[in-house]
Amino acid sequence: MVTEEHEILRSIVREYVQKTLEPGALDIERDGLGEEIRKSVSAQGFLGARISSDLGGSDLDEAGYLILLDEIARASPSVSVDIMLLNSFFYPLASGSDEGRDAVKRVLSEGKGATVVLNTILEGYRNEGELMDGSSKITGVRDNVLNRNAAMSILDAGNGSLVLVDDASVFSKKDYSLGFRGLGMAKMEMRGTEFRTIAGKGAEHALDRAMNESDLAVSAIALGIISGCLQKGIDYSKVRKTFGQPLSAYQPVAFTLSSLKAEEELLRRTLYSGDLGEKEKLMLKISSLDLAKRASKYALQVHGGYGYFEDFGVEKFYRDSTALATLFGRSVRDMERLSHHIYGEKAGFL
Repeated sequence: MVTEEHEILRSIVREYVQKTLEPGALDIERDGLGEEIRKSVSAQGFLGARISSDLGGSDLDEAGYLILLDEIARASPSVSVDIMLLNSFFYPLASGSDEGRDAVKRVLSEGKGATVVLNTILEGYRNEGELMDGSSKITGVRDNVLNRNAAMSILDAGNGSLVLVDDASVFSKKDYSLGFRGLGMAKMEMRGTEFRTIAGKGAEHALDRAMNESDLAVSAIALGIISGCLQKGIDYSKVRKTFGQPLSAYQPVAFTLSSLKAEEELLRRTLYSGDLGEKEKLMLKISSLDLAKRASKYALQVHGGYGYFEDFGVEKFYRDSTALATLFGRSVRDMERLSHHIYGEKAGFL
């Protein structure tokens, strides 16, 4: 449930976004999420939103965290996902060990990038890599790892354990990825790279649990994307003219944008309603990801050919909505989960 304190937080985040992220949004897309921006986000207390205060975090409650992701994604989905990677994945997986907790402290105090290699639980990804002779060094490859500038990475080492790699040099050179260009995706190549074990057997289950528990965070980012792209579509439809009339005068344009906006507002009400069960959280994520793709595609079409230019700032929402669904919305697994909730038993497995 959203309180007056949450609304104050929303105002603070929105002001920061308007003054800092929006003016530099294009630079983030072109040059990546640099150390300066990450340190700025960290200094505001946003980077460690859900992390406990004894580790240097802000210890926000769930509603405050969702507001943060939602507001930031309206300007830069890459920055929002960077925050989610640390708070919804890296921190929960690392906090069970002293080595992991020390890593979280360093990430926050030094403004470093962090990532979790999710390939082992994603659909259609290739995974290679194994521990060498049970030693403290790892050799192997992980393709398409999100956040190419991460200084610290958590991954399933291939023997069922979660390990921490504190080495940014394992990432290949910049890869111009389709989505989340501010973070980028790159190949992770380990050749006798040192690591520390932070969790024993059951790494895949821990990663799967973290993914399932991120449903609301993913929904918040999707809704931020929806809000950002629809606002651009609505604003542009007021100034772009055809046959002497603005696009907003035409029913197909005005009605479609209004309908998409109505869907957004209903989903956002659900997000902040509080006390959602596992089924409702999953339903919200599936619906939000679907709407993000539809809304961003239409907002792009409203801009015509100009929409494909980075300067207009709408094409990133189209790219990032697809990337968000691909990386954090496992279509088959999520539908299996939903079918189980609907049927009350295992269903849809043939």
